[in-house]
Amino acid sequence: MEGLYHAVLETSGEEREALLAQSDPEVRRAVEALLVHGSSGEGLLDRPAWEQANTLLEPPSMQIAPGERLGPYRVEAKIGAGGMGEVYRATDARLNRFVAIKVSDAQFTERFEREAKAIAALNHPNICQIYDIGPNYLVMEYVDGPPVVSGGQEPTLPAEALRLATQIASAIEAAHAKGIVHRDLKPANILVTAAGVVKLLDFGLAKQNPRSDLPENGTQTLSATQAGTIMGTPAYMSPEQAEGRTADARSDIFSFGAILYEMLAGRRAFPGASAASILGAILHKNPDPLGAPPALNAIVLKCLSKSPDDRFQTATDLRMALERASTSGGSIVIHRLKQHRLALAIAGALLVIVAVSLGIYLKGFKTGSINSIAVLPLDIQSNEPEADYISDGITESINNSLARLPDLKVIPHSVALHYKGKAADFQKVGDALGVQAVLTGRVAQRGDDLTIDIELDEVHNGKQLWGQQYTRKVADLLMVKNDIAREVSQRLRSQLSAADQEKLTLGSTGNPEAYQLYLKGEHYTNKW
Repeated sequence: MEGLYHAVLETSGEEREALLAQSDPEVRRAVEALLVHGSSGEGLLDRPAWEQANTLLEPPSMQIAPGERLGPYRVEAKIGAGGMGEVYRATDARLNRFVAIKVSDAQFTERFEREAKAIAALNHPNICQIYDIGPNYLVMEYVDGPPVVSGGQEPTLPAEALRLATQIASAIEAAHAKGIVHRDLKPANILVTAAGVVKLLDFGLAKQNPRSDLPENGTQTLSATQAGTIMGTPAYMSPEQAEGRTADARSDIFSFGAILYEMLAGRRAFPGASAASILGAILHKNPDPLGAPPALNAIVLKCLSKSPDDRFQTATDLRMALERASTSGGSIVIHRLKQHRLALAIAGALLVIVAVSLGIYLKGFKTGSINSIAVLPLDIQSNEPEADYISDGITESINNSLARLPDLKVIPHSVALHYKGKAADFQKVGDALGVQAVLTGRVAQRGDDLTIDIELDEVHNGKQLWGQQYTRKVADLLMVKNDIAREVSQRLRSQLSAADQEKLTLGSTGNPEAYQLYLKGEHYTNKW
């Protein structure tokens, strides 16, 4: 290590990066720490020992300015700060991509190590990835997007809130499956990309659940909070966190409920002028009525129950409840109409107006209102080699299923395939193809886990008719394909006859493994 350190001192720029890249990761990190310590221009003998006694036993606090390099990373700008350090946007010179570097104050290095281990144990499309770790910094996926909700923001439309909430619940479910309790869920830790994908980040307060299936040493390193210590952000804490009691998976579910409430209401569930008043409200008060669609309102209220035993007991239960609410999407839209009706508040005349308005509204969804559709290739949002055949296969299968419905024009898959990999505006594509609706989506694969986001949009007005996220295993491709085809068909046709429902699965094998092999065969045949 000493030889490498002195060799690196005599180099700079790309030559220095090349030398460091060839070394063992542990040695490289140690050398980088020495370089940071030495960058101040002071040697160990330049200051009295008593001045250095408190700092020699801990990693140096890192001060980084734009343009400086940290190993292969070139710092571009500071993008955030908190009680545990600062966050910078940087460029990875090796892969020519942006990364986020979270730099720790020296006293929080142990917590950074816990955070790194928590994130490294997870592999999910809605959880921010970790790329690298240094003496007191983490290198993570850079997420360019706003928080899922922010102060002063207008309420999120129920359908959109439901779509985002399902992704958040899926991320929490993945963490809990590894025994990891986040303990600091809040809007600032949940970002949304331009593509509408949720990313959960900041596991600095994460705790290993004692009932986890992870190795025992993982339990010891991730759980370092003493009993009676209040951890988290006041506005989103669970009652048990507010009292300094043990937080388990159900505490995250309470925090999720507070976030979903804020998304739907445009205000916090437990407002207050001080941390003390906020915690008092969490412990003793119920939030103001939400006015959300019944299905969503029930989910939020269950999440915000004061007693953990009255909440959803697992994140899986929560996600499934959200998915059930999503499949009854029509009631979400109709609920918005009900809110507008109440605003008129003129009893007799109101009933007439509402009846006429509702009739016109529902008429647009009757059979024959949309008689043409294009199913565009799903965007691939992962580097898994199988994601390509999954995208092509599901797209073609849905296309073929819809083409069997009577009085519905479906653009051939071979034509829609021209838009694969292109960030085209669906309205322009719809106009070019002469269709009334366009089905788009995204697919992300992490190992055996599959996340598929689907949207059905009307071309002439740009309105989203339906959207849904499916979190499944790769082995469940056949079921996912059938579910999507059925949901889309029901949105295009208010009622499906038994014969039409049978047509959707006509010609499909009932064997999931055979279906997977068929998709692979079709994909590689088309490539040739």
